[in-house]
Amino acid sequence: MLATLKAGGAPSEEQICEMLVEMVASPEAQTRGFVIDLDFAHHDKPHSWFRRFERNNILGDQELTHVVEMLEDNLEIKTKTADMFQTPDNGQVFSKWERDVRVNRKKPVDDDGEPIEEEEDVVAKWKILNRLDLVTRVCDNEDNVQNEITYYESPERPEVEEWLVKLYASTFIKVHASGLTPDEIAESVCYRLKPNTTEPVHPYAKLIEGGGDFAGLLSQDVLVDEGQMPRQYSLWRTTDPVSLSKSKVAPGLPEWSAHYANNVFVFEDEKNQKEFLTAPRKYLSVAPAMPKDFRVLLVGPRGAGVSSQAVAMNQHYGWRLVDFNKIVRDKLAEIMALPIKPPNNLTTIGPCMVCLSNEELQEIKDGKPFPAWKFLPWIMEFLGVPLMIKPAEVKTVVEPDVDAMNDEEKKAHEKEQKKKAEEKKKKEKEEFEAKAAKDDRARRRAEATEAGQDLTELGLEETEEEIKIDDLPIDQLVVQTDADGNMPKIGQIVMFGFPQTELHITKMKEYGLVFDRVIYLNDTSEEAPGKEISTRMANVGDFVFEWEEESAKAQKVLANVKEFIGEDNVVEVDCCGTK
Repeated sequence: MLATLKAGGAPSEEQICEMLVEMVASPEAQTRGFVIDLDFAHHDKPHSWFRRFERNNILGDQELTHVVEMLEDNLEIKTKTADMFQTPDNGQVFSKWERDVRVNRKKPVDDDGEPIEEEEDVVAKWKILNRLDLVTRVCDNEDNVQNEITYYESPERPEVEEWLVKLYASTFIKVHASGLTPDEIAESVCYRLKPNTTEPVHPYAKLIEGGGDFAGLLSQDVLVDEGQMPRQYSLWRTTDPVSLSKSKVAPGLPEWSAHYANNVFVFEDEKNQKEFLTAPRKYLSVAPAMPKDFRVLLVGPRGAGVSSQAVAMNQHYGWRLVDFNKIVRDKLAEIMALPIKPPNNLTTIGPCMVCLSNEELQEIKDGKPFPAWKFLPWIMEFLGVPLMIKPAEVKTVVEPDVDAMNDEEKKAHEKEQKKKAEEKKKKEKEEFEAKAAKDDRARRRAEATEAGQDLTELGLEETEEEIKIDDLPIDQLVVQTDADGNMPKIGQIVMFGFPQTELHITKMKEYGLVFDRVIYLNDTSEEAPGKEISTRMANVGDFVFEWEEESAKAQKVLANVKEFIGEDNVVEVDCCGTK
């Protein structure tokens, strides 16, 4: 650095970053804290300040507790820089405010009002500057200032957002500096840095005791009359940040609460509260977001807006939309449009598809009742979940107790066992001979094909028996498991239209389809329940909408869901009002 400066050069980006690393890591900075005043001037730097901090690990294991952003109108910035002048002898820069302070300074007087003679260094410090003795700076002309403003607005300012998203309203401080003197700006920043005189500038997490309810947590032990600012809820609102960091969305409770950086956090239990108090920043390093593999089931009476809200959640969170009825209708229409339905199978040796067996398809064509849960393999296919053919059940054969038999029974048992052994041996021989013949035929067919011979003339074309594919019942297709028998987790979905019964829920679990949250949309009005939904449905379709009947159906589905999925995971939401 010294050699660069002696040679008349400016420090390189690497040198500046190295210097900052040293300063931030110094014992004084580590114990007392530090303020970094960043120069956002545009000098053809390859990286923005944020990227330099990131690439050079300038902060080390430290984190910024506050960011102060000075906001000012571009015109006022240009006006201020136009009034910047420097002394030609040492290049010291003075703003108009600094020059005016010297002019308006009141000289000290004694008790009798007589001027007190000041030391030479004090006189020099407050010497009034003559505008004619100062010179302008090239960097302060209007074009250069506009270039600096443009550079700050892009790329510098947008990339700083990655820091700001980790902060809160009380720790990201915006100061509107227009019309304020530097002293007034400093006073404003200091007040915002430490709004509560009982709190240290560097925040740490503390318990909130006796807050009572969610509203009470904002003001418990806060002395507003003495200038302390009331708390606010964090970006996590009333969701437990510790649980969310573990991909679980859990509502917090007022009895397990804490405040940090003037923000309130609530937790689902004491364990999570203690974890947060020990290392709060560990759970706040990224902005809150729904877990990527979250699973939501939407239920409710017809007219409550279930499908509309499912679509809205799909658009907002990017979760896959699983409209059970639509998936079934589309798949059935695809099957019906086929000139010849292929076998319902998963084999790769010939044509097949995930569909229905011929018998099942005929049942549907004949209008016979068909269990809705049997369409679950179609839902799995829609979600891209691998399927397999259901393994054959191994039947446990209980051997009779030969010692307890009499002579006649033993003789009959031995005869039966001998017959079974002969039948098994005969079957194995037939299967072996059939396989050998099939393999021999396949070998000769391959040789003839390679020799360019006509398979039909040789009688070696593939027979229907050789390429026969079983047309399986739909419930024979199940979710593929791993070596340990575990099914893949099905996530990132918002589903509606199914289930309706206890059996449906049981079958869903068998296919690994479970949910983190069930949202029940309902008209919760106590004065006129169902009135708004009935109004919505008055001119929909060619049927008469009966609220009591629709509500009873929905309540039955809800009861089943609560029993099998768990009441704690069910949330009732009022569907009335705006979208």
